[in-house]
Amino acid sequence: MNKFLHIILVVQFAVISCSSNEQALQTADNTNLRIYHDRIYTPVVINAADTLGMFFDTGCMVGCLLPRSLAANYTDASAVAESGTGVSKIDVESISLGGQSLNSNKIYHVPGKFEAVIAPVYATERRIWCFDFDNRIFSICETDTLPENAIVYPLVFAKKGNRKLAPFVNIPMTLSYNDKSLSTDYLYLLDTGTPCGFAITDPTPELEDFVLHIPHWKIEDSFSTKIPDRKLYDFEVDIEIPSATLSHIRSVFDTGLRSYSGEFRSYLSGIDKPIAGTVGMRLLKHFNMILDLKNDRLILTPAQNIYPSKPMNKTGFWCDSKGVVTRIRTNDAAYAQGLRLGDRVVTVDGTRWEDISEERQNELYSMEGHRVWKIESAGGTKDIVI
Repeated sequence: MNKFLHIILVVQFAVISCSSNEQALQTADNTNLRIYHDRIYTPVVINAADTLGMFFDTGCMVGCLLPRSLAANYTDASAVAESGTGVSKIDVESISLGGQSLNSNKIYHVPGKFEAVIAPVYATERRIWCFDFDNRIFSICETDTLPENAIVYPLVFAKKGNRKLAPFVNIPMTLSYNDKSLSTDYLYLLDTGTPCGFAITDPTPELEDFVLHIPHWKIEDSFSTKIPDRKLYDFEVDIEIPSATLSHIRSVFDTGLRSYSGEFRSYLSGIDKPIAGTVGMRLLKHFNMILDLKNDRLILTPAQNIYPSKPMNKTGFWCDSKGVVTRIRTNDAAYAQGLRLGDRVVTVDGTRWEDISEERQNELYSMEGHRVWKIESAGGTKDIVI
């Protein structure tokens, strides 16, 4: 396996799954983690001097990952701009998180536009990472801990030889929507970078049949034309796991961009359960979470605080900064009025898209009330009303 394959694929999936233009909110002085729109952020100190608020993503497998624009602060320009390299690394004096030194002082950097990411280096990490969402505190400790009312799941690591690559967890759960239900027993990549309940990439026949028979959004995005057999759905279910029932957990079904089973099955020896995809933050945020990398287990305890999710997109489509439609729900009102991928939003209620602030653009997707969107397409201009 290419040593950088997992890095590139995880970044690609994180950018697509978490695509958003919002800036991270500031953390209060007495906390060192926060959850914003189903993402965890925590401060990371590099070279005992620079502090960056990083996106904590258990699906990142290299520890510290920066876009080249930030990585340039730690190396000379010629190294960062070296042509023909997709991923490279920089040695720094120190990287610390939660007041503890990490087990690697390497920063990986890749081309592209994404957030700074931090995660354990699974190959070498043997400590206990504790996420107290109720008190917004992150800590790393050496001492074993098992809180009262804990739900414990073994962490199963994909391995290349004895080197750990990625954490997987088997969480049996019952999915339900009104009178329809499905009991599942699958293996998921533990991925705090997935801002939904789970992302199904390798559906079993019974899971696909279940999703198709409950209300769901059918979605096309800019990758769909390159992957004609791709199935991309957005749906909502109630989830029942031992000691907890979670309502209205939005999740996605995406069979095109990648296959977790294809990537990791050969590195998970002795596992006979289906690898279905990833389990993510819309489920995990309901629990205080301990990544016990010393004993290879995930420990969950019910959280008292529930953090709000990103508001639902009510327009049925998404645009880039220039107004070009990059994602659309094909069973929604905008599509029915003729909007398609590649069309461009010219104005909203008479105001040019490019004159609308980035923050306001994001608000427009979820606001109540009718708006007139003037659209430019290959066939000319037209108005659609949402």
